[in-house]
Amino acid sequence: MARKMMAIAGIIAVAIIGAGGVVVYSYYPRQAPSEEELPAEVILANQEDLPEVRAFLDKYPDAKTNVDRSGRLAADYRVDKSVDESSEYLRLRVFSDDDGNPQEMFVECYAEGQPRFTYDDIVNYAETETCLK
Repeated sequence: MARKMMAIAGIIAVAIIGAGGVVVYSYYPRQAPSEEELPAEVILANQEDLPEVRAFLDKYPDAKTNVDRSGRLAADYRVDKSVDESSEYLRLRVFSDDDGNPQEMFVECYAEGQPRFTYDDIVNYAETETCLK
């Protein structure tokens, strides 16, 4: 009889814990992945007229573009000095909100094993930089 009561008590405890988990899960705000909400093409189109992006792409029309969703939503415009993509590169990164609207940006120059970041006057930097020379 005692075993039966212990089994019933265990089942009730599991049911209560499970119900609590369902309640917590139902109130926890879930955010759909950005990829399902907004295609990469829309994000890049929202940025194509930014002066910083224009200056970068005018200088490097063959820059690779990539939308990164691993943290904050961001678009990368990247130029590699070598083919293997493991050495020097220049990258413009533009962060966006969940609707794809540009928020802030920086330029990263990775050369000689050291990253250097520029946050101000990106248009001038893009036009005059010598990172990959």
